[in-house]
This record gives sequence, C-alpha cells and structure tokens, in this order.
Amino acid sequence: QEVSVRSFGAVGNGVTDDTASFKAAIEALFTTATTTSSRRGTLYIPAGSYLISDTLLFATTMSSVAIYIRGEGSSSEILWTMNKNLIQLGAYVDRDFTIRDIKITSTTITKSNMVAISVGSCTNCLFEHVSVSSTGVSAGYARAFLFGPCIQCTLTKL
Repeated sequence: QEVSVRSFGAVGNGVTDDTASFKAAIEALFTTATTTSSRRGTLYIPAGSYLISDTLLFATTMSSVAIYIRGEGSSSEILWTMNKNLIQLGAYVDRDFTIRDIKITSTTITKSNMVAISVGSCTNCLFEHVSVSSTGVSAGYARAFLFGPCIQCTLTKL
C-alpha cells in the first residue's frame, strides 16, 4: 500500500509548513501496514520542497512492519528547520526499512547535536540516494545519520 503526503494536504512549496500532513500520512501508513497481511507500506514524497518543523516519528506497536519511503530524487526535498531531529525510527520499526531518492536540506541550525535520520537499531535497512546538506546559518552542529547496532544495513550513493 502506498500513501502520498500530497493526499494528506502537503503543499511542497518550500514555504508552507507540511509537518502535519506528513504526520497524518505516516499515521495512515502504519494503520494500513499493520492491518494488511503484507505488513508493509510505502510513504511517497512527490517532487516538491516540503518544510518540516518537527520530528517525523516512525513507530508502531506491531512487530515486523516493513516501511519504504521513496521520493523522486533531488526534486523531492525536505527542508529541515533543525530545531529537532528530523526522522526517528522508533519501536518495532527496526527491520526492513528503506529510504531512497530524497534530498534533505537544513535551513537553519538552531540547536546543537541534531540528527537528520536517527536509527536506534535495525536489521536489513537501506538508505539509497539520500542526500543531506545545509544551507542555513549555523548556531550549532548536526549529523546526517546516527545509527545504533545495525545488521545488514546499507548506505549507498548518498
């Protein structure tokens, strides 16, 4: 099952805060993924620049849910305000997780030690064609990825 952030009101113009639309799409994704026999789902991020101002938490109370996030390469951009971590993998989203073909651009670093993609631990995770860069004024520092223990995790062509 594929869920598009645009179906939940995301504008993608780089000005409108699309956080609520992304969170609603993620909630729908998990509802669908945990109620189907395949136990998997895709979050689709169409071309556009999406302003995100809060952490996008991928977590569920169901085990063995496979989540796939895909965009359209550098034309699918997440503008990260960096006041919080951007993508956090939470409970039970620890295996078969994929992010591919997206661009993450920080707009302003307002706090130190922020992380674009934080993974507590994972098995069989793939991060492919994901770029993380900064264009904002620096008042601190940030990391692109933070990983806990990983088994069969792959970062390619970032």
